[in-house]
Amino acid sequence: RHSDGGNLYLSISKAGAKSWVFFYRKDGKQREMGLGGYPAVGLADARETAAEARRLLAQAQDPLAAKKAAKAEANAQNQQENLDRLGLLKKTGAVSTTDFDQVVAAQKQATAEVAAAKAQLDRNAANKAAYDAGVAQREAEIAKQKADADTLRAQADMLKAQRPEVARAQGGPV
Repeated sequence: RHSDGGNLYLSISKAGAKSWVFFYRKDGKQREMGLGGYPAVGLADARETAAEARRLLAQAQDPLAAKKAAKAEANAQNQQENLDRLGLLKKTGAVSTTDFDQVVAAQKQATAEVAAAKAQLDRNAANKAAYDAGVAQREAEIAKQKADADTLRAQADMLKAQRPEVARAQGGPV
C-alpha cells in the first residue's frame, strides 16, 4: 500500500492490480472503502471521494452506508425507468407478461434495498444524536463537579482565614 495521506491509499495486489482504498474507524471498528481501480479512477477523483467520506464521518455518518444507499437509490431509479419502458412495450405486445413480471419483481427488490439503506442511515443518525446527548450530559456533570470542587476550596480558604488555629491543627501556614 502507498499512502496519499488522510487515510487514502493506493493498494497494489500481488497480481499487480491497483485500486484506491479509504480506511476509517467507525464504532471502534477499522473499515475500508474501495474507491475504484487505478487508472480508471485518478488521484484527484480518489482524493475528492475520500474528502467526501471524511465529511460524512465528521457528521457521524458511515461512508459505506451512504455509498450503499446512493447505489440502491440509483438502482431503483434505473429499475423504474426500465419498468416504464417495458410497460409501454407490454401495451404494444412487444414484451411478454412473464418478462414484465420479472422486471416488476426486480423493481420491488430494488425499492426494498433503498428502504433498508435509508433505514440504516436513520439508525446511524439516531445513534449519533444519542451519543452527542450522552457526551453533553457527561460534560455538564464534569462542569458541575469542578464548580463544586472550586466552591469547597473557597470555603476551606475562608475557614482557614477565619480560624488560624484550624490552619495550625491541619499543619498549614497561619
